Formats: sequence, structure tokens, C-alpha cells
Amino acid sequence: MLKVGDERPLSNSSMVALSRNVSEHIFTCEVQDINPAANFSWTLDGGQLPTELVSDPITGPGTGGLTTSMSNATLVADPKYNGKELKCAVVNYDGDPGIMIRVMLTVDDPCKSNPCKNGRNCTLTPDGFKCVCPLGTQEPDCDSQAPTTPESTTESSTIGSPGPSATTASDGLTTGQIVGICVGAGAVVAIFFVLTLCILCRESLSKRCSCLQCKSSVNPEKEGGTPDKEALELNGGSTSNKEKEEG
Repeated sequence: MLKVGDERPLSNSSMVALSRNVSEHIFTCEVQDINPAANFSWTLDGGQLPTELVSDPITGPGTGGLTTSMSNATLVADPKYNGKELKCAVVNYDGDPGIMIRVMLTVDDPCKSNPCKNGRNCTLTPDGFKCVCPLGTQEPDCDSQAPTTPESTTESSTIGSPGPSATTASDGLTTGQIVGICVGAGAVVAIFFVLTLCILCRESLSKRCSCLQCKSSVNPEKEGGTPDKEALELNGGSTSNKEKEEG
């Protein structure tokens, strides 16, 4: 016989509903008054159940010196079991055709009816289901729009106030940090401006000195010096010629 928990034995090909309100469903496959003890095989849709879901065979005394054998299989209400065939096959000696009983499993899948609105995803939970709702919609079905309140971008209007009351920008920077960044940027610009002025003044001074040197070369007598050859040539002759003309 095959039964679930303490319920009455199941008939072959009967339907068994796995409820999500029950943590475990224990199927017991039992054969009474046989000798020797039985061997059990549990399958789900033709595939062997994992060993961790099946207990070792249990034997006990039967009537007339015979043996009673049983084995348990434990399942949970997993939607993947829905529509599957659970089968218990029993043999107790080589060549024994044995006995077999099968049941069809049904599992209530609350997500199957698409309870979540606006195309949102439904996930199963131990208590039923949960809709994965975006920000701005309300659970449990993501249908109605949640009330929204404008977020304040600042907590204080005082610059440099201590602790968490300092003004905070929307990107996470405090007013003090923003002021520091602005001051640093202004200092860099000021330094660049001063350097530029120094370079321009230096170039202007160099040009002025060069012009003064040219004037000194052309009119050396004004500067109290002696005219050089190039300056005399520029003025139309040598010193001796000028002296002759003056004489």
C-alpha cells in the first residue's frame, strides 16, 4: 500500500495534491507479511528519486513469522512536481515481478494565474507568492501607484555646519566640499593668470631693452660713448670725414 502521512492508503493512479501549507509530504510505501524483506524503488516520471529524498528500508515483524517492510519518500510542494507520476515498486527476491503503485501529483502554483499586475514577475515563497514590484507601485500585486513625497536635496541652509546637518547636494557632496572644490579651481586659475602676466611682462621688457640698445648704437655720443664702425656707416661716414667737413 501507499499512503501520505497518516492518511488512508491511496489507490493506484489516484491524484495527490501537494499543499504549500505543509512543509513536507511523506509518502510511505509498505508491504506486509512477506519473507524475505522487500527492496523498494522510487521513481518520478520514470527517473529515480534522489537518494536524499528516500529513506532506507524499514523492516518489522509481521504475522505468522513474516516480515513487514516499508520505505519513505519525502517531497515538498514544488511546482516542478506538478503533473508528475510518483511510483513505488517493490520486490523481495530475484525474479519476483513485485508490486507497483503509482499516483499523480498536483501542486498549486499561485504564480500560474499571473497575479502580478503590469507584467511584473511572480516568485514563490513559503507562504505563497510575491510580486517583484518596481519603485512607485505597491505590493502585493504592483497595481496601484504608491504615494510619493518630494525628496529634499538639502538638510541645512548653513554652510559649514557640523555633522550630518551640513548641506548635501543631490550627488552626495556637502556644501563644504563643493566650496573647497570651487576655491581650489579658482586658485589654479589665479596662478595661471599671474604666470601669464609674468611671461608677457618679461617679453615686453626684453623688447624695450633691445630697442634701447639699438638707440645707443645709433647715437652713441648722447650716451657718452664712442661710435662703433657700424653706427658710423649708418650715419654716412667715419669720424675723420666729419672732422674734415667741419674744418
